[in-house]
Amino acid sequence: MEKKKISVQEYINNCRDEAKPWLEEIFKYIEKKYPSLESKILYSLPGYNFKNNYLIFGANKSYLSIHTRVLTLIDEGESYFHHINRGKGCIRIRYNQKDNMEPLKKYIDLIISNSE
Repeated sequence: MEKKKISVQEYINNCRDEAKPWLEEIFKYIEKKYPSLESKILYSLPGYNFKNNYLIFGANKSYLSIHTRVLTLIDEGESYFHHINRGKGCIRIRYNQKDNMEPLKKYIDLIISNSE
């Protein structure tokens, strides 16, 4: 059986209540700052695809995961945040760590500027 394709907005609408404000703010930020980028579902998660990289967000039970193909950007990005942990190819931010939203935007800028 083939999976039904969903839009980024449908993904956000269907995710946990704790994740929605994070994803809504992130996608509004990117849409405003980088209007030429088109969001899409990649690997069943919302994000952006670049020639040699991607930026993907996963809404998990208690944290938001930020995935990128370029692992050196994960190493560099760790220094942007307070109290995060790292997964395989991603950084994880707990939803209750609201002080990490502004550093997350800077990390997004880092990934995009190294991907275009």
